[in-house]
Amino acid sequence: MKTRHLLHNILITLVMSLSLFSSFSHSTETVTLQLKWKHQFQFAGYYAAREKGFYQKAGLDVVIKEARQGVDPVEEVTSGNAEYGVGTSELILNHANGDPVVVLAVIFQHSPLGIAVSKNSELTTLLDIANSPIMIELNSAELLAYLKLEGLDKSALNIINHTFNTDDLVSGKVKAMSVYVTDEPFILNQKRHQYILFEPRLGGIDFYGDNLFTTKNEIKSHPERVEAFRQATLKGWRYAMENPEEIIQLIYQRYSQRHSIDHLRFEASQMRRLMQPELVEPGYMHQGRWKHIIKTYQSQGLLDMTYQLDNFIYSPVSEIDLDEYRPWFASAIVFIICLIFLGIFVYSLFRKLLAEEVKLQSIVDNSPSALIVSDNNGIIKSWNHQAEIIFGWQSSEVIGASAYSLLLPPEKIAEVKNFVESSFNDKRPTTTRQWNLNKNNERILCEWKNILVNDKTSSETYIISTAVDITKQKLLEEKLKVRAYTDPLTGLNNRSVFYLKLNHALKQAKRNNNKLGLLFIDLDKFKDINDGYGHESGDIVLKSIAERLIKVCRDSDVIARIGGDEFVVLLYDVNGRDAVQNISIKVLSELIQPIELDDHNTIVINSSIGASIYPEHGKQAEVLLKTADLAMYKVKQGSQKNPYIPPAEA
Repeated sequence: MKTRHLLHNILITLVMSLSLFSSFSHSTETVTLQLKWKHQFQFAGYYAAREKGFYQKAGLDVVIKEARQGVDPVEEVTSGNAEYGVGTSELILNHANGDPVVVLAVIFQHSPLGIAVSKNSELTTLLDIANSPIMIELNSAELLAYLKLEGLDKSALNIINHTFNTDDLVSGKVKAMSVYVTDEPFILNQKRHQYILFEPRLGGIDFYGDNLFTTKNEIKSHPERVEAFRQATLKGWRYAMENPEEIIQLIYQRYSQRHSIDHLRFEASQMRRLMQPELVEPGYMHQGRWKHIIKTYQSQGLLDMTYQLDNFIYSPVSEIDLDEYRPWFASAIVFIICLIFLGIFVYSLFRKLLAEEVKLQSIVDNSPSALIVSDNNGIIKSWNHQAEIIFGWQSSEVIGASAYSLLLPPEKIAEVKNFVESSFNDKRPTTTRQWNLNKNNERILCEWKNILVNDKTSSETYIISTAVDITKQKLLEEKLKVRAYTDPLTGLNNRSVFYLKLNHALKQAKRNNNKLGLLFIDLDKFKDINDGYGHESGDIVLKSIAERLIKVCRDSDVIARIGGDEFVVLLYDVNGRDAVQNISIKVLSELIQPIELDDHNTIVINSSIGASIYPEHGKQAEVLLKTADLAMYKVKQGSQKNPYIPPAEA
């Protein structure tokens, strides 16, 4: 009975899989891709796929359509003006509102959207932009969610039409504007305009960016075309990120000279940080990240709490509605299933014992996951080929052994055994993640699914378990997490994690009545090093500064790089001004030591240090940072001695 049930499920899956290979007519087809903005390196992968012939080899003639100001890519695609488009994570909101959009691939692992605020304005925190004129572009719900998380509801914002002209920020016409971190910062830097860039990740909102999407109707009507377009596009993105200079020249010569070569190079370098192509394949997306985006929207009241992801994420099998696509398919499946059951029944009449053994072994051996059958005491009865690959033991080595003793660290055996027994007493299937041991005594992380099967013919109970090795997936997730919170050049904390740790430290200090110190460090004339010796030498200097800060500071202190040549140090549990002053002098003395750039060049770089103390100079993170920053500028301007701690606030 148990074998028949398992074979029944395998055969249904096999028939459905085979149906996907039915022949379709092939010819060169013209389709349109609607971009979300004008031609620039932001869309490099699509140009590469077209110009390197990847689309043509897939039988597609792709028209890449540049966006105009005010054009909504979602509306263009859903109205039939284009088959494919590039959109933000706001696609979820479109889907929730009934638009038949389906996301095919994620290009940016982190959203490029941010909010630029002029540094020389009176604004120092996001709360200060309330009632001030600001520009927020269309399809930027994640920015509104970020602002709401920071205490700014949309009703408190004075949003005006976005001109996409940075002169409006430079001139003071607006106090803040939404920008792409891959684009407008280059222009602002060229204009030597000082600004503060707020990214949603600072508030824990980490969305995908530039998502390739289509419609349910396109997938239903042209499933092969959709998959061909998707694969050719991702191949184009891989090529573009491996050969950025070639694609930069291609864009400039064939598509647009709106951006200079240097501007395009800036885009390419910033996109590498957002895409992380060394760690993540272009197009990769995880359902868990989409669920995080949904929860963020729901928590901000932008999405109904009952919303589900159904039919939003592309899947070559699940997105095809076979009943609608082929009306006869359901009847054919029922007929085939009846024939299969009849065949199984007749076959079992003649060769019961042999048939049961052969069918069970066939299912076990051909499963794509490790498939292990054991009795209710955990004694292994069957062990398939994939189990041999994952765990290292051959079937002949494990049959009759205890799965608990074989696969679990000794300290985990009792805990897992109790969990399994409790679950089966409730007669429910279980899904767990568990660290296991392989033959080499290495720990691997596996995802397990277990069901309990009662064999009525023999009155025996069996546990059927499938296992998938997800160790590499877990390591990848951990690497992505480290990348999200670490400065890639120096290995120090980045701006995002520093703000989190500073706010946490302030709460602890308030609770324990402790004092904190904050050092703001800026390297003097650092630009001269980049200009005179090159950016590689500049990188050596930054790494050396980071190493020296680690050396001179305590293990408990938090060190971060928050800008190009700006560093901050959070000092826990300091006694007062004298302690902060002594540490500042110690840091200054260490940083001024010569730095060897190469065999022929050694330089000495000066630093300007300003400091603030909690609660002497304030109780909020923004106030303490601003105080230390202003103190540092007074040192840099020569009006105060280095290092400088300003007097306490009255």
